[in-house]
Amino acid sequence: MMRVGVVVNPTSEESVLNQVRQGLEMRAAEIVWEETTEGDPGVGQARALVERGVDIVLAVGGDGTVRACVEGLADTDVSLGVIPLGTGNLLARNLDIPLDIDEAIEVALTGRSEVLDAGVINGEVFTVIAGTGFDAAIMESTESEMKSRIGSLAYVIEGIRHIADAPISAEIEIDGAEAVKGKWATILIGNLGRLQGGVDLFPDAFSRDGRLDMLALSAETTMEALAAGFAAVTHNDDHSQIFRAAGKSFRIQLDRPAPYEMDGEPRPDSTSLEVEVAPDRLNVRVPRSDR
Repeated sequence: MMRVGVVVNPTSEESVLNQVRQGLEMRAAEIVWEETTEGDPGVGQARALVERGVDIVLAVGGDGTVRACVEGLADTDVSLGVIPLGTGNLLARNLDIPLDIDEAIEVALTGRSEVLDAGVINGEVFTVIAGTGFDAAIMESTESEMKSRIGSLAYVIEGIRHIADAPISAEIEIDGAEAVKGKWATILIGNLGRLQGGVDLFPDAFSRDGRLDMLALSAETTMEALAAGFAAVTHNDDHSQIFRAAGKSFRIQLDRPAPYEMDGEPRPDSTSLEVEVAPDRLNVRVPRSDR
């Protein structure tokens, strides 16, 4: 039996934490708990667990807790196990990790370890998608209380509120080549691309190909943004407002400060985004192929 480290948000429902605790007690030789804080959502806790010699670290929470643990475990030999409790659960969805708590624990403790690439945006690690524009504005303004109360519908409501946002003017440089200039509704860079509701923005993305994929939607009006967004989710890449590319590094220069997000976490306004791939950055437990 293994020594299991657990990073958990103490504000999670007590019944959920008890379910996690009971699920681990039958399977682990020792359980070491670390609680997130307002100042540290999991990076330091994950690193502390590595120093204490645990065999695996479980991120128990939403996308923010998972992303923080990813950063704390990057470039170590300790695997990450994901116990998804959030509304997005982006990494879990992309790796086919069950959303059921007991099933996710089983995968974390008995699944196989898979090495993944990651992305780095302005010095911080992400595993699925980062970007600026329409999606970042939604993430920034969607309140945690609303997400807890109505789940994914909260993002839909915020999307309606931001549908008429002005596009952002930006220059996009890929692998040092000449920059592409335009007005964009959103600019997304993905290591993986599967979202809620079966939407896959990057169907060709592979988590160990040593590159990141980009999707930018050109738009100057609300109707153009809507048309480009529909074309993107239906994979109509011949649409004139869709710009796709792939590369190892991206530099996005904005004409004005704008928020950006990574794996659903909002970040403060910035005029410059530096994004690059980090090959073979993380070990994650995923379901065995015979499940």
